[in-house]
Amino acid sequence: MRHTVQKGETLFSISRHYGVTPAQVQEWNNKPTGAVKIGEVLVLNPAK
Repeated sequence: MRHTVQKGETLFSISRHYGVTPAQVQEWNNKPTGAVKIGEVLVLNPAK
């Protein structure tokens, strides 16, 4: 599943929406920090 970051979203808010942890989102997207940018496409829950 993929998610495109919208204005006002944070790594925390995105992870809560999908029922995963911010750490998981960071790991799946090779992000050393929690910063996200508008328009960035994140991979979510790649195991499913």
